[in-house]
Amino acid sequence: MPRRHPSLSAALLALVAGLVLATGLATPAAAQNTAQNTAQSSNPQSLEIQPDQAELQVRSVMYHRLMAEVLRSGIREQADGGSSEVNPYPGMTAGKALAVCVNWQRSTLDRVVWGGFAYRFGAAVTAEQQASIDTRTLDDCRAAYAGRDCQCALLDSAGANVLEVPRSFLDEYARF
Repeated sequence: MPRRHPSLSAALLALVAGLVLATGLATPAAAQNTAQNTAQSSNPQSLEIQPDQAELQVRSVMYHRLMAEVLRSGIREQADGGSSEVNPYPGMTAGKALAVCVNWQRSTLDRVVWGGFAYRFGAAVTAEQQASIDTRTLDDCRAAYAGRDCQCALLDSAGANVLEVPRSFLDEYARF
């Protein structure tokens, strides 16, 4: 049975659409469609949301916030001769993975507290090779940020949101 969430307003839907646009992951029209398709009712004061849908919205908001933070920090790679150039990670479609180290206890839907990221990329790969890239990227993150006040989570795999948000975070924020 769907729950009614009167506190879930069009503002949250607009936030998701804005984050999609800010990260460059969709066109303005696609972001608007995402926000409109998320709503179960045209009345933002009385949105009906399936229990899992609220969790999907939280996961989507956190994915886009974290991706925006990573992209804003500037994924760079060392080029020959010591200079650095912007990494093509956002434009690649396969053979890539991105993991982030997040402090879920201090993060909110409005503010992400994170410690860093790790990534790998390469040519188009098979599903088995992509799984290996995902595992190695997560291992790289854990090795790089061991002992820090954050937990590594795979954020992106071959351009797809694969973020697993901890149950405690979902319990806190998926109720809105």
